[in-house]
Amino acid sequence: MDQIQEKTVARNIMWNTIGSLFYLACQWLLSVVVVRFSTDYGDAGVLSLAMSITNIFAIVALFNVRNYQVADSSSLYSTTDYVTHRLITCALALVTCAIFVLISGYDMLTTLSILAYMIIKLVEGFADVLHGSAQKKWRLDIAGKSFIIRGVLLISSFTLSFIWWHNLALSIFIMAISTLIPLIFYDYIAVKRLDSFSISFNKKRLLSLSRICLPMVGYGLCIYSITPIARYVIELFHGKEVLGYYATVSTVAVLVQAFVNLIFTPLIGIFEQAYEKNDKRAILKLFVKLIILLVGVTLLAVVAIAIAGEFAMVLVFGESIRPYVYLLYPTVVASCLTAFVWLMGMLLVVMRDSITLLIGALLGFILNTVLCFATIKTTAYFGANLAIILSLALISIIYLIRFLVYLCHKRTTDLSTID
Repeated sequence: MDQIQEKTVARNIMWNTIGSLFYLACQWLLSVVVVRFSTDYGDAGVLSLAMSITNIFAIVALFNVRNYQVADSSSLYSTTDYVTHRLITCALALVTCAIFVLISGYDMLTTLSILAYMIIKLVEGFADVLHGSAQKKWRLDIAGKSFIIRGVLLISSFTLSFIWWHNLALSIFIMAISTLIPLIFYDYIAVKRLDSFSISFNKKRLLSLSRICLPMVGYGLCIYSITPIARYVIELFHGKEVLGYYATVSTVAVLVQAFVNLIFTPLIGIFEQAYEKNDKRAILKLFVKLIILLVGVTLLAVVAIAIAGEFAMVLVFGESIRPYVYLLYPTVVASCLTAFVWLMGMLLVVMRDSITLLIGALLGFILNTVLCFATIKTTAYFGANLAIILSLALISIIYLIRFLVYLCHKRTTDLSTID
């Protein structure tokens, strides 16, 4: 990269990272507010369940198009195609989530909380496709600013509502409506100025895009279901309060994987350029740098937990969380593995190897599901961590082997062969 491009990439990474981390921190603060202003961890469990379940259906909304959209350097599909496609997948996600919740037999508070949080996921999903268009023009500062605005509205609206009414479902709904404001009045307008687009239902192009991304949807559903399944099974066998303790602790360490992933995302275009030139040296060099970064962040997190983890958790959540602070360590390991899987998945998307992408994720999903139902009933937290870590490790090994094979052989897949 030349000096100008390096500065542009660095600026994009900075804005995207700061904005996204701020937004994630605001989401984490939701659990702090719920714990601090509730009499027990029941509401925290419901909030965690809402987040976990909607994360799965958010994959349907996203349809894992973002990586392909950014890697689409030849503009095989227009921004209009991507935006229209996202409208359809968001509608599909909302319907399927509603059906799942209604047939699952949850109580009214849990049902309404999940559906309200799904609105937030749909807002995030539509913002994501707009940010994908901005990223192709190296304008992720738009995404960063959007995250900051949404984060402020998210935490402030939820906190005021929850303190005033003490109703979780109502507070989530008000929060969801507030996040629509920057989507409509900032993201849409800003991206529209960069890249003119409209809504156009071209059946052939939409079906073609869906067919290309469908294996990645399967990959996404499998990968992003790993932690939610563990939480779902904990709630199923042990109840919302037990889940509340687990979720309260584990959401802290998720910031580790989020931080690393936010740095990975803007680099998709760099990997794509190197892949198109078949510059394996450049790919390997950047890959090694990212692995060093990942290991460094993970070690730093472990040290921070050892030094101040218990003190910080008790300070934030109160004395009742002290017996569960040890859960931070396995969660950081799981976060590291998740970030590594995301990195390898991004590389396989650039390499157009959807088969390995899907097979690895599916095998990890199957292992996770089996281990969850086999172990969590008797050992809730140990079983959940064991299932998550082993399944992610399996996926990591499969993806890494495929990447090493690519480095050792000539590329056989060309972008021009993609339909």
